[in-house]
Amino acid sequence: MDNAEVYSSAQFGAYTDEEYVDLDIEGAERLTLVADSVGGNGNDHAVWADCKLTYYNDIKPDLRAYDVEFSSPYQVTEANILENARAYDFSGNDISGDITYTTGYEEGQTGEFEITYKVSDGRQTAQKRVKMKVLSESRFISGATEEQLVEPFADFVYYGRSLLGGQSRLAYDLMTQELLKTDIGNSEVTTLTVNMLDNGIYIFPSEVSKIKKFLVCDEARLYFLYDWRSGEAAGVSYTKSGPFVDTVTVKLNNGNKEYYYGQSNISVYMQAEEEVSSFFEGLTEDMTEGQMLYKAQNAYRKTIKYDNVDYADGFYGAFITKVCICSGYSKGYDYVAQRLGVRSAYVVGPGHAWNYIHADGAWYMTDTTW
Repeated sequence: MDNAEVYSSAQFGAYTDEEYVDLDIEGAERLTLVADSVGGNGNDHAVWADCKLTYYNDIKPDLRAYDVEFSSPYQVTEANILENARAYDFSGNDISGDITYTTGYEEGQTGEFEITYKVSDGRQTAQKRVKMKVLSESRFISGATEEQLVEPFADFVYYGRSLLGGQSRLAYDLMTQELLKTDIGNSEVTTLTVNMLDNGIYIFPSEVSKIKKFLVCDEARLYFLYDWRSGEAAGVSYTKSGPFVDTVTVKLNNGNKEYYYGQSNISVYMQAEEEVSSFFEGLTEDMTEGQMLYKAQNAYRKTIKYDNVDYADGFYGAFITKVCICSGYSKGYDYVAQRLGVRSAYVVGPGHAWNYIHADGAWYMTDTTW
């Protein structure tokens, strides 16, 4: 392996973000870092940054698991608990199928509990303990209060969030909380800035646009985020302190030649709630998720019509003007599913939008626009 190139980066400039590399160098005797000359100023250079060498026999499997919230005891299944953890051996092979867990949780309980995950790769065993919270005995809430409507849903219903790492999840959670409580009743309120470092959250710049994209796809109540037609990850910027993000600023679609809704988002949530609660009439706790969704989706789709007009691309069109294009239909249904405690993912494809729904232990595509 010596004298062989094992990695080559793209061209770096003064303002290029750092890059992290993980390489298998078994059998190598010498590592050499080479900086090629770019341009003519003669100042090109490279440095080892936080370089670590790991000896195979001493490393445990990479076991990743995070604190998790479930809406109700109905969601606390073995499959959902195991879905919260992933594991990889030294070579990067996925050994998640070998994960086991123990917990003090008993069926039907609510409150906070612990889960201990364990996995072995045949050489070493890794173990990780996380917290599990079950929020409510009821599978869904009808007639939600203002306080409930400005709180995030249980973690489990947000699919995009599940794709983020630990610190990025904390950043996602903080931004969700701050955005839901932002009062956009004033047309001068066109941005929200959230301080990460002051809250003990350390993320790299590469995570910022990803978090914004997942917020757009996960949380329909954030209808006032910058227009999706400009790109799901558009309208977000950051400042840095060293390698980490200091503040994140999100653009709001609220005045200055963008939409101005003329009322606070909280009043919009409350107005929408009158109708959303009506979709749940006749639902009972003993129904499957599929049965609940079938009734609620049919009730929801009858209240809106299709047209490409202002405000037609999200929550506001779905529940206030009741005139939508596909993204409005899909985001409205995203919200209905999540209010029922069901995991939902808003999906955008070429010229269309729909939903993936995780109902009764499996994923399904559904398209309310049809």
